Amino acid sequence: KLAPGQYFSWLKVYDEARPENMGALVKVPITVIIPDNGRSQLLGDTASFTNVEFGPGTVVRKFLQVPDGASWMDYKIVVPKESKSVYADRFFYVHCLQMSKLGSYAKDEYKTRAYLANEAGEEIIRSVAVKNGTIEVCVAQFWKSEGTGPVDLQVRFRGIEASPSEATMMAQNGSVAKVVLNSKIRSTRISPSGKLKFWHQGLRPEVSLTKLYTLRSGYRDEILPFRLGSSYIRRPIWNLELQYKFKQLEAGQVKPNLPNINDLLYESPLDSQMCMLYDENKQLIACTDAWPSSISIAKGNYVMRVCLRHENEEVLSNLKQTILIISRPLGDPISISFHKTLSGTIDGSNSFAPCFLDQGTERAVYLKVDPSKLPKGAMAGDTFTGSVTYCSRGSREKGWGGDGRPNGYPVSFVLPVKRENTSRQKLKVQVEEQTEDSKSKVIKTYVVPSIKSRIAVWKSVNLKHKDMFEQETKEILNLIEKYQDSNVEEIGDLKMDLLRIFIDWAVAEHQNSPNADTVSVVEAACNRLLDSIPDGILDKNPIAKVDFDDAEEKTKPEKDFLKHKSNLLKALAVKVLVKLGIKGEMDATIETDLQTIAKFSVASDPLINQIKMERFDKLQNYASSLVYLNKLLKEESGKLSSLAFSLDKKELFQRRLLCLERLGWEHIIEVEKTWIKKRYPQRFEIF
Repeated sequence: KLAPGQYFSWLKVYDEARPENMGALVKVPITVIIPDNGRSQLLGDTASFTNVEFGPGTVVRKFLQVPDGASWMDYKIVVPKESKSVYADRFFYVHCLQMSKLGSYAKDEYKTRAYLANEAGEEIIRSVAVKNGTIEVCVAQFWKSEGTGPVDLQVRFRGIEASPSEATMMAQNGSVAKVVLNSKIRSTRISPSGKLKFWHQGLRPEVSLTKLYTLRSGYRDEILPFRLGSSYIRRPIWNLELQYKFKQLEAGQVKPNLPNINDLLYESPLDSQMCMLYDENKQLIACTDAWPSSISIAKGNYVMRVCLRHENEEVLSNLKQTILIISRPLGDPISISFHKTLSGTIDGSNSFAPCFLDQGTERAVYLKVDPSKLPKGAMAGDTFTGSVTYCSRGSREKGWGGDGRPNGYPVSFVLPVKRENTSRQKLKVQVEEQTEDSKSKVIKTYVVPSIKSRIAVWKSVNLKHKDMFEQETKEILNLIEKYQDSNVEEIGDLKMDLLRIFIDWAVAEHQNSPNADTVSVVEAACNRLLDSIPDGILDKNPIAKVDFDDAEEKTKPEKDFLKHKSNLLKALAVKVLVKLGIKGEMDATIETDLQTIAKFSVASDPLINQIKMERFDKLQNYASSLVYLNKLLKEESGKLSSLAFSLDKKELFQRRLLCLERLGWEHIIEVEKTWIKKRYPQRFEIF
């Protein structure tokens, strides 16, 4: 019988006729691991090794058989209380390894460094995720760490068996995941908890921008030729360029990933790969390769260009539809709810309360995510990932490790396609059959979401189909006016939103073909929004000049004031800018509107700067126009795009160059031209 430990030998095969001259024909390595039987009889899941001597450079290896059903283990390194040895504080390295067939060595490895103080009873406690099989626990004292003395090594296996180990909530299972828990080691306290922490968005390449071509011939851009007979065969390198577009709704981190292509070194079938991230102005933001890292970016539109190279054209042709995954960490992780029964996921009842799961018994737990908590911009098919833990320490586990498996169990949620709750006909019947007392609740539940969805569709077609836009506008307004007297605040807000969008449409029509007719359409749209503002509501508020950034902390009258003030400024600003664009001079109506705008805004407001810039430009006072143009360039792009007449920074820089040319400031013009080329490159960088 072999003692616990590791053993190695060779099985060698010789030619019987010539065993000495030929040497071994075949050599087969044989490794034998005998797990240590150091577990106590009282608790079959604990292994103890007492008074193990350590000194500088001492290495102790233990091989332990993981019991069936264990999901993690806690290990302790303890200074014996009865020890009388005197030694210095020491550093220990701990290395744990489990091998799995066809698995990655790095994913099955755990290593850390720990500090052990020179006091009796001091201990180091860590937790390591495990699976069925044999695990090696290697403890070593750092070679430069002085002092010698004994320590106690203890290992306790804990956890439960979860089936499936990776829970997925998707449409085919009703966006609910069922997990069966089985406690095979001992009675375990069940207290599930978990969160979704990452958002993964899949992107397809822009087909029209995909390119597949060979690099130029030459020693640098081709594989070394080989000789075949009297001639040399050249092997050109093929290059595949893919381009992806995505929108970042707020500043944060993103991590691009090409599944099945990234994170491969020697196993990679490709010669090379590179990803280059650009903003909407073709400015290079960052570069990544086969091992992508997180990139911090601001709000805006971005382009990701991917370059893949191989000597075989057919290999790259099969990669033309490669999916790019954009991963983002969630600023506010999404909590997962746990229920005892499937019906509890429907009505929110039967929440899973902490309980004990006896050894050898099973229990089901149902996982669900509230889609309303998902971040803005999430679309059907997006995946959210995180982790869950199912058990926590009981009274017998006090002083042992953490409350769950390290890093938990993986969990994911796939966002399904959104469907309308009710049809329009069903909506009409539901509302008409209600009493006056319950009408407001029904309108909030059914009418408001229905109108919002129609407005969302209406916004997408309003600039393409004029007749359809006008007809849909009339229908939505009639629907809103039908429920205008229901005392539901959201109905009035929807009408305001509709009228603001109507102004945007009229402005777009005017910009396409500026003439007297389109000016009258814009003025009519603005007047309609002004007429919707209740009389006297802006005169009653004594804090009209205060610019509120955080409206959530204000009272309802103050919120109403801010809302109507915004509508007033938008309508008046559009009227003034349209008139200035046609007439180019001031009249009595424009002066009156400007005074009203100044009354309800501050001097640094971008809206005021925009109007003054346009006014001085029409008066050919280019120096004054340049002053306000420079103020606008200091604003964020989001603020400029939300103005009455949306502004683009690139156009503003071009306009500043035009102002400088009109003023004849030659010494600044050349510098400005150079900076425009740097800010807005004409083409992407080459790979």
